[in-house]
Amino acid sequence: MPLKLMKSILFVLFLSGNIYAEGFFAGGVSSVNSDSSLNALRNPALMSKQPRDNVSIFYQYSYLLSSDAGSDVKVGAASGGSDAELSEDFNGALYFSSVLKSGRSSYGFGISKNGEDQITLSSSETDTRVGAYTAHSTEENKTFGSDLLLAYSYKINNNDSIGLRIETSASYKSEEKDEITSTLSTKKFLSEKTRITTGVVIGYNYRDDDLEFGAMLNTGNYGFERQSYELTSNSVNSKSEVSDYYMHDDGTGVMIGFGIRPISRWKLSMEAGYIIPFSFEEKSCNDSNLAESTSEISIIYTALARAGLNYRYNRYVDIGFGGSFITYKAKSAGDDSVQVGLRNLYIYQLISGIDIRPSDDYSLLFAVSIKRTEINSEFKMSGTEFDLFIEKNSIEALFGVSCNM
Repeated sequence: MPLKLMKSILFVLFLSGNIYAEGFFAGGVSSVNSDSSLNALRNPALMSKQPRDNVSIFYQYSYLLSSDAGSDVKVGAASGGSDAELSEDFNGALYFSSVLKSGRSSYGFGISKNGEDQITLSSSETDTRVGAYTAHSTEENKTFGSDLLLAYSYKINNNDSIGLRIETSASYKSEEKDEITSTLSTKKFLSEKTRITTGVVIGYNYRDDDLEFGAMLNTGNYGFERQSYELTSNSVNSKSEVSDYYMHDDGTGVMIGFGIRPISRWKLSMEAGYIIPFSFEEKSCNDSNLAESTSEISIIYTALARAGLNYRYNRYVDIGFGGSFITYKAKSAGDDSVQVGLRNLYIYQLISGIDIRPSDDYSLLFAVSIKRTEINSEFKMSGTEFDLFIEKNSIEALFGVSCNM
């Protein structure tokens, strides 16, 4: 169905010296500022700039503060709409970063969340009315996904370093939907999707006393996806599968960042990124009769901007704060261009954190961020038109420990 297809095209893209605060807290900047406990997850070239081996573990929990979702629907001459209530039972992620140095070389290993999610349990209730037709549906969604990262960095000289990282992503998503209509027809729809992809990130970093430059090239992700479906409609059960098929769900992207020290104890970091427009195919079965279809998804643009400040309050306490903005636009076309969709995504985020160092070997890190997500979608198919909107506001808490060796 249209809502499921529109969900499936959600795509989201991807801070120098010891006196500065935890770099990750300064707006989430990843291309510059090596004073971070998560360098195995950021620009791989930054691993060469940290002075010692490091092992860090972080936990992030996201709480949905508010949400608003609904759609306007037109079927022929009849029009109507739907209202949805969204909820999240759990949304959490675990980060792990380890960097080991050997001469001019540095080796990194990391675990990160998959795109926007690592473990998410969510649900929704939707009431739809079009003319005399009404329907009530409930939906349960589960998402499990992680990225495994292997990185290498080489220190060319005191100012320049390069790095390379291989990212392998695995995810599992399930959807369980129950629907009853005004005609007393009932439907239960189950779907499961398993995806494995891999990609490469190449990084470069230059740093002197007061200026830093960083760049990252992401080659995109390539892999395979498998799907299974089960539909029970008015007590009639049917099943279907989509066997492994080639998946290219992330395009080639570039990130450029700068860091400057305007005054003592302060550091400003900023970056901008852009993904080159690309297209890929995505298969699925609808929730009406499990008919398989192939959609061509075209990413029109994906762009982001991040910026943040680090401030050293004293030798024990460092503070970071900043913000980020991501925008994304994509269109989809089904078999024979019968289905046409357009989606716009906007994500706004503010983050602030503190790094408490009881000793030179250990750091305790705490951060809070506020995120707003806006999604606007249009969908047309065989005389049916949907205008869908979703707005979500959430607060995220992150805490962890870092050990220098």
